[in-house]
Amino acid sequence: MSIVSEYEKLIADQTRLLGSDHPDTLTTLRRLAEFRFDCRDYAGAVDDYGQLHTARARVHGADHPDTLNALYNLASLPCDDRRPRHRDRRLSAGV
Repeated sequence: MSIVSEYEKLIADQTRLLGSDHPDTLTTLRRLAEFRFDCRDYAGAVDDYGQLHTARARVHGADHPDTLNALYNLASLPCDDRRPRHRDRRLSAGV
């Protein structure tokens, strides 16, 4: 099993047991996004950071430091804006 699949399995278990907005679940999602970024899987990192930003905004509000950090990480990713999924994810986050 790959590290990404291990993270995804852990996130699924945490979501089932703790809920999708639990701090531990969101921390694991952040770590997965960071791992994907480090491995240059920018498409996966865009999806993960976008999901994290949405969850943080819902839980903490738009001006919370954790929400803003997720948005910063999303905005900082190299992105091929010709790919609709990337462009749409960034535009929906206001990037």
